[in-house]
Amino acid sequence: MTSTNDPRITPVRPRPYRLPVTPIVENWPADHIAKVMHVSKRTVQRWAHSGVDGWTGDRLAVKVCGVTGYSLWGDEFNLAFDEIDEAPEAAEELTLL
Repeated sequence: MTSTNDPRITPVRPRPYRLPVTPIVENWPADHIAKVMHVSKRTVQRWAHSGVDGWTGDRLAVKVCGVTGYSLWGDEFNLAFDEIDEAPEAAEELTLL
């Protein structure tokens, strides 16, 4: 797949906010995270590189760190759920039309 720099082409949907996994990866080895989360070590490496969505971030915080996602990321955690909160409003607008 090739990408273009044509300004007339806009993405259909913006990329959702991804939480950085740096606070977790710096304190726990990838092997431990993979075992606790029931994923491969490669998946943990991918998360470290590209971040995680809000739901996965919350599971990581609880299972690996023993804290809530908000305790780990603070207000940044809420950014991962902004699209979810806006969805009912968008659906409401569609029904009004």
